[in-house]
Amino acid sequence: MMSEQDDPGREDEHRDGSQPPEPKRLLGFGAAMGLYAVLALLSFLTLTGDFRTFMLIVLGAIAVMTYTHRMREKLGIKRRSRWGR
Repeated sequence: MMSEQDDPGREDEHRDGSQPPEPKRLLGFGAAMGLYAVLALLSFLTLTGDFRTFMLIVLGAIAVMTYTHRMREKLGIKRRSRWGR
């Protein structure tokens, strides 16, 4: 059985014990939320019926996920792995 140190799936440390570099961001938080708002507005104005509702729900869910990720990052809360590592 492998110990935690021998586990190749650990993402929080390199073999030499150093931390991996922070991922580079493509968009800032404000730009992402602005883009979601523009997409929601375009969806509302151009789509009709059930598909409009579906798109607004999807965009809202993505915006909420972005917001919660940002708040966790600001508060320093680390995300737990799904696999219990």
